[in-house]
Amino acid sequence: MFAAVLVALAGQAEGRDAVVLGAQLASADGTLVVAHVMATLAVPLTGGREATARRRELLRDAGEEIYATLGPDPRVRYLPLSGAPFPEAVSALARRGRFDVVVVGQNMLSSEPGTRQLLAAAACPVAVAPHGHRFVRDFAPARITVSCGPPGPADGAVLLAAAIAERVGASMRLIGLGDEVADEWLAHAQGLAPQAAAIRVAGRGPAALVAATRADVDLLVLGAADDEVLRQAACPVLVAPMPARDTRPVAA
Repeated sequence: MFAAVLVALAGQAEGRDAVVLGAQLASADGTLVVAHVMATLAVPLTGGREATARRRELLRDAGEEIYATLGPDPRVRYLPLSGAPFPEAVSALARRGRFDVVVVGQNMLSSEPGTRQLLAAAACPVAVAPHGHRFVRDFAPARITVSCGPPGPADGAVLLAAAIAERVGASMRLIGLGDEVADEWLAHAQGLAPQAAAIRVAGRGPAALVAATRADVDLLVLGAADDEVLRQAACPVLVAPMPARDTRPVAA
């Protein structure tokens, strides 16, 4: 699906949900970089030989965990990072490497506060792997759903979902949440993606989206990060970059 995928881990090697989703999102001839953002500073290394030995052990354990998760995958490159906070380190790497998507695990939303900053500032889409995705060995998003909001902010999500649906041959559905104004949002979205079906769902927005991910959605695409949806979604969620930022992956 994507030519260049960046999986972002923080603080610990455990991140198999994100690693598995990253491998599934990367095309067969693509690149998959697993970046482990470590809390320790790059220089100076304090603590002498004992601290250096612990650092080497941490790096070895992280590399072994990735290998145990994916096996011998020639697309994978493990990259430890240190010396900068998580959101700054990942954002800078994503821009410098021109990655098409950044992948994080759902568990990081609570364990790494910088994940929210990354979601808000990323120049490319950010995918969130749900709990337990490490056990999903064959991910083929046949049903893609987009949450439609006011024209403008949600346009990037609609275009991103349409590009993915066309590439993988998936069906696409637009969901409008709320009262009659949602009909206007859906009409605008269908102008961008005429092939998509459209429905309006009553009830509280985040709860309705979470319920949808537990039924007939393989991939949910959002125009903006919603903490409740990202924490509770049962399927992968893809957050499109803000319209004012680089939308190269959407065009791709």
